[in-house]
Amino acid sequence: PPRARESRFRRPAHRSLQQLKCCAQALRAQFEGVRIILASNSNLPDVDLSWVDKVYSTVSVKIQSKHIAEGPWRHLHNAGWTDPNLRQTIYQSWAMLMRKLKPDCIVASGAHSAMMVAILEGIKVIQVGDSQLIADVKDWPAESGFPELEHWLYQITGHTAAQLIDRPGIVFAAKSLDRDRSGLILRVATDLVGVGQKDFKGQVLAIWDNRHVHTPELMEKGQALWGDGFVVMTPEEAFTDGYSVESIAEAAPLIVTQYDMLWSSKAIELGLPLFGTALRRHQVDIGERAELARLSYGLAEDMQMLEEYHRDSFVFNAWAQSRTDSAKGQFCDLGVALRALLEKR
Repeated sequence: PPRARESRFRRPAHRSLQQLKCCAQALRAQFEGVRIILASNSNLPDVDLSWVDKVYSTVSVKIQSKHIAEGPWRHLHNAGWTDPNLRQTIYQSWAMLMRKLKPDCIVASGAHSAMMVAILEGIKVIQVGDSQLIADVKDWPAESGFPELEHWLYQITGHTAAQLIDRPGIVFAAKSLDRDRSGLILRVATDLVGVGQKDFKGQVLAIWDNRHVHTPELMEKGQALWGDGFVVMTPEEAFTDGYSVESIAEAAPLIVTQYDMLWSSKAIELGLPLFGTALRRHQVDIGERAELARLSYGLAEDMQMLEEYHRDSFVFNAWAQSRTDSAKGQFCDLGVALRALLEKR
């Protein structure tokens, strides 16, 4: 389920929904008689839910606390798990829903509450997300910031919160860009990007967050070099009113990102040249991996690389195409990945 509230550093709900939609379509292709139920604490007006059989609303809480909850603990703390009274309400509301529906599996996109209750109720859980959003034991601090919660969980299950939430996962990302992980993680091709139907005709496609400090330099340089052939969309626009993957692949444009995992992965998958510069903390790591592996070139403040590409795009296009074969080995089929995790004993 998508999160109800968004901060500056949270992905929008539509990305969660697209991930779940892709999983729903893949499950229906793999198995007969699949029924998809969406549980969400978000208001979803004007959202295509034709792929869902039924929608249930779930409890939404808002925590006001001076307690600093960093890293993975932030998700459980903000969802109310560290407050004994709220925890009881959250657990009971999710448990009642799951006992009523009796799901065979919970596919959770960033929904730690749903994951926690499903695990306590003995229901199989598969995490899905893009890179940093898949929980991993080694991400959790050695000492808990919330010992009361850890004690409560250990009395019930004999496990810590980190051990409980460390479930098999599917990452929508290129393997070469994703950090090393423990446990079973499968990477799948980023089918959820470019879900729109518009035809792309430009020479450069910039998937760009306007809050980036280098936005003025990018706009000035791109428009001066390509004019209307320089197309800029925010990540949100790319989902809600984007271009079809087929038309992007045919046009073979330069992809410019702030090292968004999904669009960086799509450029690698399609053999498109990729330039980038990080906006958020975790994108610094993605950018370093991409540039070290020669999958991308970094954009300096003066945007000199755009001039290099404009002057001699053939060299960059040839370089991008040369990694197509190796790129195929970075992804597995989403349906195959889901079947493997569901049938895993």
